[in-house]
Amino acid sequence: FINREFYLHSILPNILTKLSLPDLWRDIAYTKLMLLNKRIEYGVRMLVNAYRDDHINPVTNMSEDQLWIRSMYLESAIETYNKVVDYVYSIIYFRFNLDSLEILKRKDVIKYSSNRYVKHNEINSWLESNNSTSHFKSLLGKYIKCTNSNKKNANDFKHWGCFNVKGLEIQALDLKYFVKGKEINYHEIINGNPLDIDFEIENLVTIHNETIKLIEALYNICFRADKWR
Repeated sequence: FINREFYLHSILPNILTKLSLPDLWRDIAYTKLMLLNKRIEYGVRMLVNAYRDDHINPVTNMSEDQLWIRSMYLESAIETYNKVVDYVYSIIYFRFNLDSLEILKRKDVIKYSSNRYVKHNEINSWLESNNSTSHFKSLLGKYIKCTNSNKKNANDFKHWGCFNVKGLEIQALDLKYFVKGKEINYHEIINGNPLDIDFEIENLVTIHNETIKLIEALYNICFRADKWR
């Protein structure tokens, strides 16, 4: 599980220092791509720590409650990979300046990064309409399907945290609960369907590998350069 091949092979080159002519939209897109690369490196670290079962409390120097600390690392990893798709759409939007807008101040970048401008369906249509990017649209679609379960897990962790993992569930009372005369599934609301931490780690390994393929393809369609890996 933990090996050098699992990590990104190298950091994206900072080509911005080598360009003779600035292109603000392109350079912002590349900056976002470098940031995505860094976030994935962080996600890998969290995923590896979720796999480990030898965590030591930094204060007491004693062994931690392994399942609890592993679940928190898993939550961080899931949240990291859950952001990949939004980054990809934003990078494409900025790289090709799809709305022909102008950036005059730094705050414009934040404004144009919102869902009001970065519309997934419109970007999908644009990708499909270009021979040079249609193959990437297909790859992105497969990636989104591959990561659907991770999106749900991210939402569950957002609301339930580590209690969303098997072995850490809230010990709810075994009772009947009624709302306006209708019996409600009390246990399903409180405990949900807890995740198997080892299964979810293996699933994230698969998602990580697919993420690397996606980022490489994104780099190639956006910057027409040699592969960075």
